[in-house]
Amino acid sequence: MGSLPSRGKQLTHPSSSPSAQGQGHQPMPAERSKVTAVALGAFPVGLQAELSLRLGEPLTIVSENGDWWTVLSEVSGREYTIPSTHAAKVSHGWLYEGLSREKAEELLLLPGNPGGAFLVRESQSRRGCYSLSIRLSRPTSWDRIKHYRIRRLDNGWLYISPSLTFPSLQALVDHYSAMCPVEGWLSSWQGHTPTCDCADDAIQLERAG
Repeated sequence: MGSLPSRGKQLTHPSSSPSAQGQGHQPMPAERSKVTAVALGAFPVGLQAELSLRLGEPLTIVSENGDWWTVLSEVSGREYTIPSTHAAKVSHGWLYEGLSREKAEELLLLPGNPGGAFLVRESQSRRGCYSLSIRLSRPTSWDRIKHYRIRRLDNGWLYISPSLTFPSLQALVDHYSAMCPVEGWLSSWQGHTPTCDCADDAIQLERAG
C-alpha cells in the first residue's frame, strides 16, 4: 500500500521576528517528524459519513494521551480525538503497528488497492515476528488476501523462506519489490507457501496471527 501523505506545519523564519532583525542568517528550527496512521473504522459512530473518519482514511497523529489520540485527517483536514484502538500507526508506507489480521484484510480489499498491494504488520501471536499480507486479484473471482509469516533467526535476520534471509524488513521488501516493481508481489511469492489460504478447504497451515 502506498505511502500516506502528511500535512506540514507552517514554520516562522527567525528573520520575520523583531528580535532577529540585523542578526544575520539564523537556521530554521527542525520540524518534528510526522507520525502517520490509518483509521480502522468509522468514528465517531452515528455521525453523518462526511463528518466521521472512515476505514483506511490517512491520518497524522497530533498527540497521544494514554488510550486516546488526537489525529488530523489528511482527507478532510478535520481534527478528531479517538481511541488508540481505532487507528494503526504506519511507517515506510507499508509497516503497520497494532493491526489485526482481519483489519489487514479489510484495508487491502478497499476499492483502489490493486492486485499486488501489500502491507507488513507486527504479529499479534509471536513477539518479534511479522506477517506479510498481499492482495491477489483473480479475473474470474473475488480478490483474496494471502498471509505469510516473516520469521526471525537468532542473529536477528528475517526470512519467509529459510533459503533467503535479510538483515531487515526494509531489505526484504526492497528485494522482492525490485524483482518486478509493480506486479512483483504477485509473481515473487508464487513459490512460497502462505500461512493460511482461506479460499479453499485444504488443511490450514499455521496462521499468521
